[in-house]
Amino acid sequence: MGDYDTTFKRLAAARPKDMARLFLGYRPRALTPIPGDLPAMRHELDFAARIGGARRRFILHVECERQPGPGFARRLLEYHALLHARERLPVLSAVLSFRGRARARPLATEQYRYEVAGERPIVFRYRVFHLPAIEAQRLLDLGLPGLFPLVPLARHGTERAVLAEAVSAIRRRAPEDVRADLTAALAVFAGVAGNRKLVYDLVRIEEMKKSVIYQDILAEGRAQGVAEGRAQGVAEGRAQGIAEGRAEAVLRVLGRRFGRVPEEVRRRVLAERSIERLDALMDRALDAPSLESFAAPLREEGGATPRMASNGAGRRRE
Repeated sequence: MGDYDTTFKRLAAARPKDMARLFLGYRPRALTPIPGDLPAMRHELDFAARIGGARRRFILHVECERQPGPGFARRLLEYHALLHARERLPVLSAVLSFRGRARARPLATEQYRYEVAGERPIVFRYRVFHLPAIEAQRLLDLGLPGLFPLVPLARHGTERAVLAEAVSAIRRRAPEDVRADLTAALAVFAGVAGNRKLVYDLVRIEEMKKSVIYQDILAEGRAQGVAEGRAQGVAEGRAQGIAEGRAEAVLRVLGRRFGRVPEEVRRRVLAERSIERLDALMDRALDAPSLESFAAPLREEGGATPRMASNGAGRRRE
């Protein structure tokens, strides 16, 4: 599962009515989240909720995609059918698209159709909200905290002034109990748009450390690193593999916070074999205010890299 997928699920769970606003055109008074697991397909829905009261009720189901590819509409139809069978209510299916048509209408209706043996075709319609087609300022002007983290994915959303306004809006308008989650989600979606480092320049890491989203991503990175490490061997090889997995997790956190990690830093982190030392490096990767402050102690502990003499006296002998 990608970071953006995990983040969207947490964001939608934290502010479900705000998310529903994108697809319904209004913020529903009555909304009840429902279980997203579909065991028959081994798939967990990104967001599903029961909308409305006693007179008019339906299910809103949303999947988030970087850019819906071939076969996605068919899978969406399958989710639609299973959800309808389970809930016994009409289902409005929708997609939140992160990439693609900047000139499209932000909210559009698309369809998937097929026919069998020349019979009347079956037509399945669903809504698509194209984030690149909406101005980032429009998301901010809606005043719904649950939509502020989506700003980097909207048009002009990666500009410094716009991101700074999004950070400020979360601090001013979001309830305290979800502020850390919204800030972490903003950083993740800025990463999808290629500008996460700017968000880290605008926020303090302490603002995100208590976030469930932040901890989920960190745990996922550690688990992936350990799993990859354990697969590399048994006995001594397994211990080495675990160390390498933890080292990769450290580099993954650095990459998320600061962008590209210099080769020298990668080499020194990957060369570390002490689990205790790697845990300390992970703590430093989380807390360091900059990549340079993380790397400086590594250079001091590892010694200066040998350089060629520059005074004309010849080369340094090994």
